[in-house]
Parts: sequence; structure tokens; C-alpha cells
Amino acid sequence: MQFSNFVGLAADERTNAIVAYGTQQDLKTLKELIEKIDIPLPQVLIEAIITEVTLKEKQASGLEYSSIFDTMEPANC
Repeated sequence: MQFSNFVGLAADERTNAIVAYGTQQDLKTLKELIEKIDIPLPQVLIEAIITEVTLKEKQASGLEYSSIFDTMEPANC
């Protein structure tokens, strides 16, 4: 990749942005480069509820859970 002597970059931390200046060809090349390297990472949502329970003699205990997969059909194997 070749750039002219007029190309420059500055980071704007407040907006999490890169400010670029240069010729039209410089900016086109920078855009292509950024599109190649700025790949979002896969993410997973983890949600947890932590509780503390104290049972007395006459109280019963049990467990109930659900998941987003409860409504899915089982796969045919």
C-alpha cells in the first residue's frame, strides 16, 4: 500500500474514532484497510441471578429453570 506525503491519522478517544486526512486515493486506501482489520468479535450474552435462600423446617425446596432452547424441537439423530 502506498500513501502520499499528505496522509495523516489522529485518534479521537472521546468518540472512539479515527480522524484521517489525505488525498482521495489515500482515504480510499485507508477505508479498505480499516474494513479488512476492523472485524467485530463474536459475543455471547451471559446472564446470572445469584440468590441466597434460608429454609425453615416446614418449608419445601425445589428448583425451576428455563432456557431459550425450551421451545426448540429436538434434532433427529
